[in-house]
Amino acid sequence: MSLSNLHGRVLELCVVKEFEKVLNNKLILSEKTIQDNIRDTEKLNEIKIDKLNHFKSSSVKIVTWIIEHIGKFDSNLKLERLSDEEGKKGDVTDIRLTYDEKILNISLKNNHLATKHQRPGPTPKHIGLTSDSEETKHFKIQYQKINSDFFNFVKSKNQNFEKYNEVEEYKFEHLYEPICNLVSDLLNKHNQRSKDYLLFLIGNVFFKKIVLFKNYFQISSFDNIPETQKMKSWVERKNYVIVEFNDDIVLSMRLHTASSRLSKGGSLKFDTQIQKMNVNKEIINL
Repeated sequence: MSLSNLHGRVLELCVVKEFEKVLNNKLILSEKTIQDNIRDTEKLNEIKIDKLNHFKSSSVKIVTWIIEHIGKFDSNLKLERLSDEEGKKGDVTDIRLTYDEKILNISLKNNHLATKHQRPGPTPKHIGLTSDSEETKHFKIQYQKINSDFFNFVKSKNQNFEKYNEVEEYKFEHLYEPICNLVSDLLNKHNQRSKDYLLFLIGNVFFKKIVLFKNYFQISSFDNIPETQKMKSWVERKNYVIVEFNDDIVLSMRLHTASSRLSKGGSLKFDTQIQKMNVNKEIINL
């Protein structure tokens, strides 16, 4: 498990434990949440003690803010931790709170503002194309060819190359840029599918995004995502795909390796950040 995934899981666990302290018998945990808590409790010894203490102390203020935001409620509060599989479908919620027939979705992150860490290979699916469409099949073939060609190219330079950090001088021109162009061309060809893509990248439910930093946490409210009818895309600096939606929203998608080891199939991810969007934000100092 990557360090970022470990930190994310432990932070969620700390927040859930704080909810249990504060609400006691007014809190109901889903069965999956109980199992996730057991799983993540076993990983507490894998995290540095100062980081764990930071998560525990910060959770007090995070839960206080959430409860104050909810206000008075009459029913028990049900808490669910959602899996990463939901995120792949566009629901970015980490913790879902249900009370008085209302729902509050929380995306909880540690030290990063990315909206998505999607892989470029399934981009046709992300914009709503079916897996058996000719466009999807063509994209998949081209994607595999770029990765395979890059692998063969660097091996022709030196058979002993095993990791991506050994081929820094080649990967921007021979891997990142071709992949970015492939993705950008697909987005421009299907610019009418902008709604599908925006909801996938930002989230297909209303939610609050809470990001924890060293001295504060930031709450961003994604309660009213603007409608979009078209998008346009272009490539910058060889490894950035910029996507603009109706002039109101601009997202920046930075391509990088998701694994350290070279492979013929490739291992790439986008780090998607908001470059322009009207989002209400609040800062809470710790």
